[in-house]
Amino acid sequence: VLSDELPESNCFKTFEAIDNAPEEKTRGITIHLCTVGYSTTCRHYAHTDCPGHADYIKNMIIGTSRMDAAILVVAATDGVMPQTKQHIALTKQIGVEQLIVFINKADVVDQDMLELAELEVRELLELFGYRNTPVVAGSALLALSGDQGEYGVKAIHRLLKALDEVIVQPERDDQSPFMLMVDHTYSIRGRGTVGTGVVYRGVVKKHTEIEVLGFGQRLKSNIADLEIFKKPVPFAKAGDSVGVLLRGIQYRKLRRGMTICPKKTVPMTNHFHVTLYCLTAKEGGLGEPILSTHFGHAFIHVFSSAVRLDHDQEFIMPGETVDVSVTVSKPIAILTGTRLVYRSLNGHIIGYGLVKKALKPVVLVDGRLKKAIVPPLKQEEEVAMEETQS
Repeated sequence: VLSDELPESNCFKTFEAIDNAPEEKTRGITIHLCTVGYSTTCRHYAHTDCPGHADYIKNMIIGTSRMDAAILVVAATDGVMPQTKQHIALTKQIGVEQLIVFINKADVVDQDMLELAELEVRELLELFGYRNTPVVAGSALLALSGDQGEYGVKAIHRLLKALDEVIVQPERDDQSPFMLMVDHTYSIRGRGTVGTGVVYRGVVKKHTEIEVLGFGQRLKSNIADLEIFKKPVPFAKAGDSVGVLLRGIQYRKLRRGMTICPKKTVPMTNHFHVTLYCLTAKEGGLGEPILSTHFGHAFIHVFSSAVRLDHDQEFIMPGETVDVSVTVSKPIAILTGTRLVYRSLNGHIIGYGLVKKALKPVVLVDGRLKKAIVPPLKQEEEVAMEETQS
């Protein structure tokens, strides 16, 4: 629709161009993340297409970690599915406070079924604190074919109007030192290695000296070039989805979850203090107590890893908020206030939390989390920036 009405600032992309992996084409579902850009008359949007299928919830967590708002798509023919509740819970836990609902396939059900689908969605949104959420009913297929009816192009107009008028652009931290967590990497022959991601804070300019942190590595580099949706730019600021061309870094050394930042601005450690909330079963959590030493998976922005969780209580009950220490196998860059999602080893959501402070690294005997030498939380010491520079 936008490519027809505002062609100078919007380029049409087919479904095959967005979901282009072989399995995505075969199964007709989104598996991998894909970010596309488009503009209305008011704003420019970076839109990340996230998988909705339950098998790919990990990819969905990584996608929502970099969003200011979300569009929840529900099929009128199916209504609320089991994974819909999990998606809304994760969206809330990641810190996405703004949401719009698009009920798709509205053209193939009667009015009663459409109203029932909206009622189910609204009840679920209320449970997680999303109130007065705009709901737009339409048909993506009709809009794609250029149908001018209520469920075709007009529905997309209503959706875009809701985005422009309801979604409030959050305040950006443009004053702190630049930081970006890499979500994709690729190599340009003859030029170097590119890391893409959303600028978490600050402003970055071309030719800036930086370091790349993560997985126990500290790599020095220089930003040779910047691109936003394949257009060269002199700088990028907090909130921008940007590609960063790094000089002197081998492609195989740059990994998703690594952090790009100026030297000595972000601590790196394998151990940090987290305030964790354990979800109840009603909230979409596992609904079981956590023992004093627990092993699971943590998701921090686009980084994910097996972790060890330790706390000073005998166990944590669902619904409790407790201070814990989290240990990962390889040191990563971590900031106070960073959000974290914690899942069990078999994929159930357990809880979410906020990083209170980076702690001194702990020793892993034989490199194993089970053999980590973890002191009681009360005796833990915050890591000094100088200690992370070795």
